[in-house]
Amino acid sequence: MSIWPMQPLVNLLENGQVSYGVVQPGNDSTSGIPIVRVKDIRAGLVDTSAPMRVDEDIANRHSRTTLSGGELLLTLVGTVGEVAVVPQALRGWNVARAVAVIRSSQVSSRWLQLCFETDSVRAELDSFLNTTVQSTLNLSDLKKIQVPVPPEAERAAIAEVLGALDDKIAINTKLITLLESHTSLEYTAVIAEASHVTRLEEVAHFHNRKRIPLSAPERDVRPGLVPYYGASGIFGTVDEALFDEPLVLVGEDGSVVKDDGTAVLQYIWGPSWVNNHAHVLTGAGISTELLYVAIKREQVTMLVTGAVQPKINMGNLKRLQLTIPNAESLGKIEALVNAETASKRGLFEENRTLAATRDALLPQLMSGKLRVRDAETAVEAVV
Repeated sequence: MSIWPMQPLVNLLENGQVSYGVVQPGNDSTSGIPIVRVKDIRAGLVDTSAPMRVDEDIANRHSRTTLSGGELLLTLVGTVGEVAVVPQALRGWNVARAVAVIRSSQVSSRWLQLCFETDSVRAELDSFLNTTVQSTLNLSDLKKIQVPVPPEAERAAIAEVLGALDDKIAINTKLITLLESHTSLEYTAVIAEASHVTRLEEVAHFHNRKRIPLSAPERDVRPGLVPYYGASGIFGTVDEALFDEPLVLVGEDGSVVKDDGTAVLQYIWGPSWVNNHAHVLTGAGISTELLYVAIKREQVTMLVTGAVQPKINMGNLKRLQLTIPNAESLGKIEALVNAETASKRGLFEENRTLAATRDALLPQLMSGKLRVRDAETAVEAVV
């Protein structure tokens, strides 16, 4: 329970209204007005790397959802409840159907974002979902959501202390992206000078026989901290590890190809359990880290089979053509790739600690059970 007074969201909205997107997804050209879709809102941020666009006259007919920067976006269909504050760089953008635009003159969008990230508000939101076809949240029910409203000074202090953690996570994430870009550029430069083409099976060991699929009910009775990986990411945790080493995971079925034609790929380390939807590889004659970089740049669309569900079987994957540096330059580029990967891993691990600290502090601060001055001490220990 919160010690702060609670109010329904409708009381905090401008004119008591919330707008939802009515602009239909358009095309992927470079002209037109970019729009934010449900899939673009993840982990509190808006992915602007590959926006869909609509004709300007269509966007103008839906001016109430034209973004000015600073609004809160909330997803209403599918992955319901993802939220992000609109950065000023998105001024003039619009939103697709199933994205709500929330404006408040009484509390900040940042405060509302924090509210929607708490377990209590998410649980209330889930109770309103219509799941007949796919998860859907009606605007009338959204307005009923109860959110805590402490005094303004307290809201600002809470947002600031949690923001310090978010800012550090964002900085680390940017550094990870820069490291990945530098690694890719260096690899491209080396193979441009001297390289050879080989099949994947010549430079990789496959460990698919060690994979074991577990259903959700089976995972539920085996609670633990070991990540359970599928084709495109972590799908839960279990109590035991099948692997405990750096691995490259290549999507086998379901999520196998990205929009640019490259493979759905993961580089993981530490204790892990992998199901049968991802191929499990380590390097053979080259480091696992270098193997990941080499696969990441190759097109795999021609390897995909399956009319209903895309699939890359092991036989086809083994025939994937990779461009590998020649022996005289392999050692140097491998040392660089390994070093930069180690730096990325360190940043990922730091982000995990920061996120865990944030997740622990968020409900305590938002409920008023923990005061800001005590939270600041915990933040200072990890930032």
